Amino acid sequence: MPENTPIEPPKAKKKPRRRAIARVTSAVTDGELAQISRVWARIMEDDLPKFQALDPNFNAAFLVQWRQDAENIESITTNSIMEALQQVKQQELQQACKAFFACVNDLEFYVKKAFSQQPYMADEFGLHKLRTQDAKRGVREVVLGYACLKSVLHYLAELTAAGMPATFPAQMEAALSQFTDAEVAHQYSLLESLRVTNRRIEAFNALFAKHQLVLSAAEVVFNGDDIKIKQYRL
Repeated sequence: MPENTPIEPPKAKKKPRRRAIARVTSAVTDGELAQISRVWARIMEDDLPKFQALDPNFNAAFLVQWRQDAENIESITTNSIMEALQQVKQQELQQACKAFFACVNDLEFYVKKAFSQQPYMADEFGLHKLRTQDAKRGVREVVLGYACLKSVLHYLAELTAAGMPATFPAQMEAALSQFTDAEVAHQYSLLESLRVTNRRIEAFNALFAKHQLVLSAAEVVFNGDDIKIKQYRL
C-alpha cells in the first residue's frame, strides 16, 4: 500500500430500523369493528349468565368496558384528518420558507454590492449552503439561516454602506422566526400523526383481542351450536 494512501475506517453497521406497531390483520376497518363490537356486546348481554358460568370475569363491568373501548377507537382522530392537517402545515411552511428566501435574495444583492471585488465573501454568509441540496432538510435551513443572520450583523457596517436598509436585519430575523415556527409546527404535525396512528392501532388491536377472547369463550359455551357461535364471528 502506498505510504500516503489513507486508511479508511470500517463502516459502522446500520442499526436495525425500528418497526412501527403492527396492526392486527383484519378486513374490517376501525369504525366497522367498533360498530360490530357493540352488536356483540348486546348479544353477549343476553347470554351473560352462561358466559359467567365459564368465567366470572365475563360480567356487566366487562360489557361496559367493551362498549367503552368501541367508543374510544371512534374518538381517535382518523388518518385522513391528520393527513389534511399535515398538508396545511406543509403549505404554511412553504409560504414561510418563500418569505425567508426572499430576504436571502435581497441579502445576496447587498453582499455582492458590498464586496464586489471579493466574490468569495458570499460563502461567509452561507449563501451557497442555503441553496444546495444538503440544506434542503428543513431544520438545517433554519440553522443555516440563523448563522447567516449572525454574519449579517458581523458585516453590518459594510452592508449598510452598500445600501442595505437599517431595518433589513430585523426583517430577516422576523422572516426566519416565522420560518422556524412553521418548521416546528410541520415537524410536530408529523409526530402527532404518528402518535395518533399508533393509538388507533393499539385501540384496534385491543378491541380485536377482546372479541377473540369472547369468541373463544362462545365456542366453549355453545359447543355444537354453530348458529349461536356464528353470531360472535366476524
